[in-house]
Amino acid sequence: MPQAVKTGSLSTSTMTTVDEGTPSVKCFAGFSCAINWRPTKLVANLQRIRSCSLCGVVPNETRVLPCSHAFCASCFRAIHPGGCPIDGSSFADSDVNRMEFSEEQLLTRQAHCWNADNGCEFVGSLQDVSLHFDDDCDFHYVNCTRCNGYVLRRDILEHYRQGCRKENYPANTKAQLNVASDIMRSGKAAEATLARLADIQASLSDSLNRLSRETLVGMRDVQSSVAAQTRLLSELKEKQNEVDRSCTTNINNLDALVRGFPAIIRHRDWMRKVASTAFSISRDKVCWVAGDIERHRDAARQNSGVQVVSDKFLLAGYTARLCLKFAKSGSSVDAHLFFNVCRGPDDNSLVWPFHRRVKMCFIHPSDRSKTKARGIDPSSSSYPHCYYRPVEEHNTGEGGIMAEGSALDDYVVGNTLLLTAEVVATEW
Repeated sequence: MPQAVKTGSLSTSTMTTVDEGTPSVKCFAGFSCAINWRPTKLVANLQRIRSCSLCGVVPNETRVLPCSHAFCASCFRAIHPGGCPIDGSSFADSDVNRMEFSEEQLLTRQAHCWNADNGCEFVGSLQDVSLHFDDDCDFHYVNCTRCNGYVLRRDILEHYRQGCRKENYPANTKAQLNVASDIMRSGKAAEATLARLADIQASLSDSLNRLSRETLVGMRDVQSSVAAQTRLLSELKEKQNEVDRSCTTNINNLDALVRGFPAIIRHRDWMRKVASTAFSISRDKVCWVAGDIERHRDAARQNSGVQVVSDKFLLAGYTARLCLKFAKSGSSVDAHLFFNVCRGPDDNSLVWPFHRRVKMCFIHPSDRSKTKARGIDPSSSSYPHCYYRPVEEHNTGEGGIMAEGSALDDYVVGNTLLLTAEVVATEW
């Protein structure tokens, strides 16, 4: 039976303690950190009087009004000295009873493991559930460091060995894992909000005591208006965040464009011939003017190989770079071109792995039909790891040979080479 501490004139025999029909998920407050604010599915239902009639939390102490509605300390401070928010009945301090719920009693309650939604079938006392969850449960989900997928910790090795196959974990796992976290955050936010309301309520208590019962209607209208204004402010804040994100993306694109201006200006005569027909700079296309070509080719003849990389750029929102390699082949030097996915500031908001088709080109200075192109398609690549979310500064690149030996001479103008990379919707 509930333990009651009498603070008013109401007898505990008049209190309603009817059990709820169906056991539900409950959050606890005022107990140890191991169980506070952790959504818990009990095997048997709790007495209704153990839960707050307003927020549903099960506290270590409830305040019971003459109308039999019970409230946690935070909600009680918020409604006091007004009336019951459930049925509108008034009450005096002397009519309020305090019901205590000891942690020893709570820990004997039978409950399901907190990983029940992940497949764990353990059932025991709340104390045993806490020990099982910390030490023995095999149904914790973890984040794969390679593919960012959610996988049971006990299955992570096999998942990794099988190349991060998607069938190794359910598509809705992430949403399921977020439910408990969202509930805990919402509970904590509600408690903080109620605490702030309680402070405000205390400062206004003298004024509220002078108000008649009829003014409650006006107060409810004011509260509704405040709630509407709060919702409006939240919507405006979200729209502002969207504008900020859009501006950040546009600034990054503009920065990439500006970095390319010096090279474009040096090649203005060449660009004037080919810009209108060969390419344009946009969100899905970039160009790169690589210089000192002859020096790089001479170095490759001496050292067997030389590589030159572009500055990082944004392509379809992803950070990437081009890598131009000169490799010695017999007495000649061949030119290879590779596409590298790089770590960038917006990786958290992007879809991984990188999945866009990319076409790389050596631009011919006078004849568009002679432009040399090579494409990569992540969906059919033999090197899928090249397109995972980068852990290091950049991933291994994919590409290949673009020009053999002296064939590169047709694309070199003034010891420079113009290259482009663009996202394409279809195969090239």
